[in-house]
Formats: sequence, structure tokens, C-alpha cells
Amino acid sequence: MLGRAEVPHACAAATGSRRHLLNCQFAAWYETFVGCTPRSIVIPLSEEVAKYLRDDSEGIVLPRGFELSGGGGDWSDSDEWASDDGGGASHTDEEGSEQAVPEFPDLLQSLYDGIEQLGGAVFPKLNWSAPLDAAWVNGGSLKCVTPGNVVTLLKSSLFASHDLAHAAGAVATNAPSEGAVAAADGRALGEE
Repeated sequence: MLGRAEVPHACAAATGSRRHLLNCQFAAWYETFVGCTPRSIVIPLSEEVAKYLRDDSEGIVLPRGFELSGGGGDWSDSDEWASDDGGGASHTDEEGSEQAVPEFPDLLQSLYDGIEQLGGAVFPKLNWSAPLDAAWVNGGSLKCVTPGNVVTLLKSSLFASHDLAHAAGAVATNAPSEGAVAAADGRALGEE
């Protein structure tokens, strides 16, 4: 039996080459196994979105237009975040400085379309892992019915952050910098 120090790191098997790492991505194998996996879509992430998801300096500030399920207007915590219909959204950081709220209209539309296409509920994941460690921010579930639910889970997850910042580091050179959101049909996963 291997001792703890002798157990290879989870990424060790994939460190042989960049090709091995890329072949482990959801989008690389999904079509091959489409008959035995939940119906899913893959939404490429721009470097700007990946940077937003990796950045934890501002906590969780949802991009403009991304609402959580059950939301009926603006969320407010001591008026630190507010939005008006004129698009003047801002966030006050810990030092009291106004910070622009990010905008990702293409991602927003892709997530809305994907959620609708997959029956109204999805289970999000990135290239290699799902945000299992962040289910607590979504009522203990990974079921997402709005783009805001998806982004909140991904932004809150250390697993997702690792996918975006470190998983590609298993290959020393030419590591992929772009991530992708894979959204699986939530009904197929028993998340009804």
C-alpha cells in the first residue's frame, strides 16, 4: 500500500503533455460519451471572464444583469451595491472606493440560452471540476436556474478557481488560458 507521501498528485497522470491535459477537459470528451452523459452545453469563457472569476479581491460582485433565482430587484447590503435601469451600476469596496460592476453580456446571453435549452435548470462545471465546495452559497445545491446562480457558484468555488488558475500549471509550457463552462441538464442529475 502506498503511503500518503507516495500517492501521486491528482494531476500527475495528466502532466505528460499539454495534449493530455487538454484531452481531460469536458469539451474534449463530451461528444465521444454523449450517449451516456447528461445532455450538456459548453460555453467558452473569455480571458476577461476567467480573470473576473479568479479575482477574489472584491468578494462576490455579480456582473450587471446577473440575478439570482428568486430575485425581484436589486440586492442591497448596507447600500454597498446598487443598480439602476440606466446602467449605472457600481460597488463600494472595503476602502469606500466606487468600483465599476463588470459586464459580460455575451456570457449572460449564452447562459440564459443554455439554461432554457437544457430545460430551465443546469448543473455548472468548468473544464475539469464542478463547484461542489460552493454549494452552500446556493442553498446546498448545485442546481442553477439563472446565470447569477451559475456565476455565484463559480466565483465562490476554490475548485473553479483552481481550474482557472492552476490546473493548466500541470503542463509547464503553453498552458491553456481559456476556460469553459459546461452546463448539464439539472433534471438528469436529480436536481428537480
